[in-house]
Amino acid sequence: MKQVIYTFAFFLLILPTSSYSQGNLTEEEATSYAERFNQAGGTYQIQIIDSREKPAIKISLIDQIDAVRKENDVSYISVKDNIRIKVLPISVINSPDFTAVERVVYLNSSDI
Repeated sequence: MKQVIYTFAFFLLILPTSSYSQGNLTEEEATSYAERFNQAGGTYQIQIIDSREKPAIKISLIDQIDAVRKENDVSYISVKDNIRIKVLPISVINSPDFTAVERVVYLNSSDI
């Protein structure tokens, strides 16, 4: 239940701020993207660096997350100068001891 609340809160944060790009999506497409984001939860992480701003991430970014995911190496997608998305590799996700990562973390640039 807690995960559902966090997921819902996350989409409340991103949907209003990205409505321009979402406006071109049909309801079916938006639902599909939302489902894909939920399924990928824990396999990517939005990292905000040297800031406490709330991330405004386009829901369609899931396509890019899927496209950059590698077999063995962590990938990163730059969203803004201080926001990037860490994409875990397939080998880590399929590992029997896989632990999901937090969806959003705040980092200091000195720590990365």
